[in-house]
Amino acid sequence: MASWTARSFPVAHGIRAVMLVATLSAAGCGDGEEGAGPTGPTRPAGVAMLLADCSALDDGLRCAARLIDSAGRTSDVTNAATWSVSTPEAAVVPQAGRVVPVAPADITLTVTYQNLRNGNPVEYRLAPGATPRPLTFLGVSVLDEARAALFRAQVEIVSGTGAGSSCLTNETGYCGVRGVAVGEPLRVRVSAEGYVAAERDHRIDPFPGTPFLTVLLARVPR
Repeated sequence: MASWTARSFPVAHGIRAVMLVATLSAAGCGDGEEGAGPTGPTRPAGVAMLLADCSALDDGLRCAARLIDSAGRTSDVTNAATWSVSTPEAAVVPQAGRVVPVAPADITLTVTYQNLRNGNPVEYRLAPGATPRPLTFLGVSVLDEARAALFRAQVEIVSGTGAGSSCLTNETGYCGVRGVAVGEPLRVRVSAEGYVAAERDHRIDPFPGTPFLTVLLARVPR
């Protein structure tokens, strides 16, 4: 069985396992979040972290939670952690670490233990009888022809998994759109005031494929 590895920033590759990273502070990225960007899974010295490894089953997910305490010691907290999904009408958690789909949906898995929770959401596309598919996000940088960052450019997924999702770029010309499947083609439309809109076909390939895309926009001719 192939393996998936998802770091706390947007990578989910393969089919077997996903790691979600939890820290004391959350960092956002995703649909509609202006300038949302990735954060790495590095654990600062003296800070506790929560990890969850999830395996895809024929009827859902089986996950285990591990706590890395401030001294770097690791312990299994699967049964003591609280597990929840963003769409309870589409998936249930019958026991700690077990997620079972009851209807097709994209879900976000959240794990909490004491004062820790996952800093970056881990998302799956689930359906009864189907192999769970981890979802990631696409990070897009929008630049002009001189490679200067374009602020508040509109980035929209117009076809493929995540179609209809969008975001606005921040001062660095970057934003991220969540809910994108690895290995599936999609089409991205980028527009900004005073510039000619552009569309790009893209696909986030399995590891070591990159979930980032750079788009250059040309000024509207005068």
